[in-house]
Amino acid sequence: MPLLFPNFSIEELEDSIDCYIDYYNNERLRNT
Repeated sequence: MPLLFPNFSIEELEDSIDCYIDYYNNERLRNT
């Protein structure tokens, strides 16, 4: 998979994904 953002590190990407997952889970729990 080619990197679209050369200056963007994998660690930053993983952190962003973790934050997004936490946000998604919180929203889903709040809406049930």
